[in-house]
Amino acid sequence: MKKGLSILGVLLIGISLVGCGNSKQAKENSSLKAENSSLKEKKQKQENSSLKAENASLKSSSDQNNTTSNSSSHEDPASLSNEEVAQRVKAYKGDTAPGYNTLVTNNGDGTYDVELRKDSPDGEVANMIGTYTYNAKNNTITTKFETGLD
Repeated sequence: MKKGLSILGVLLIGISLVGCGNSKQAKENSSLKAENSSLKEKKQKQENSSLKAENASLKSSSDQNNTTSNSSSHEDPASLSNEEVAQRVKAYKGDTAPGYNTLVTNNGDGTYDVELRKDSPDGEVANMIGTYTYNAKNNTITTKFETGLD
């Protein structure tokens, strides 16, 4: 019986010590969680600040680009030469090599019809690549017809 009581006493003491240890561990965990939360909050604020600065920089850059593109889209369509229109269509098509020829017709309303042709290797024939309409008012090119020979 004494042996049983002493074992029971040892068990009770062990359990109470574990409870004390858990209490101490719980306090440490709580403290670490609070510190972790504080660090996460600081990191989030730094990231937000960095993102805001990057956003402001991108917005400024975008505003500058919009100003530049807006100023170029307001050019007088009647002031473009046929060569300028031809160069824009060639650049759009990626056909800026010497063997490409164009025939430009000013429609008088800010649009131009452009025929794009490519010289054959012997130089005797110019093959039709396509016909396009260039709108100088909004700087767009519309494909009217393409042969697929490019």
